[in-house]
Amino acid sequence: MLTKRQKYYYNLCRREFTGRSDKPKGKLLFSPLKFFMPINTARFITTEGSIRVHAPDAKGVYALYTKELVLIYYGMSNSSIREKLLSHYKGDEGNCTSEAWYFNFELTSEPGQREKELLEEYKFKNSALPQCNNKEAA
Repeated sequence: MLTKRQKYYYNLCRREFTGRSDKPKGKLLFSPLKFFMPINTARFITTEGSIRVHAPDAKGVYALYTKELVLIYYGMSNSSIREKLLSHYKGDEGNCTSEAWYFNFELTSEPGQREKELLEEYKFKNSALPQCNNKEAA
């Protein structure tokens, strides 16, 4: 089932290539999932001081990266991104995410839905979940 955002992009794709949203002439040339944007904000180094300065005390989603800037985890917080990142940094969320070198975040009113979209997009593009989102890595 498509989310509201996916339906919007799906209909946008139809209009752009067929001129109509109700009856497309042929199949879509690309999937609406390809248009979802990953978290495109500045990346910060993962240290306690950097997290306290840059991470907001608000709900949203965040991403964790390796030293080589490879995405290893998408997460969400319904209360404070800062506290959740500090928990990862201290190792309270498992060894996999405590090894992260960089993080970035996105504020959203529906972090659970946005995290689901990010994970679906990543899996669609890479045929697997990020390393630390994989249940076996936990």
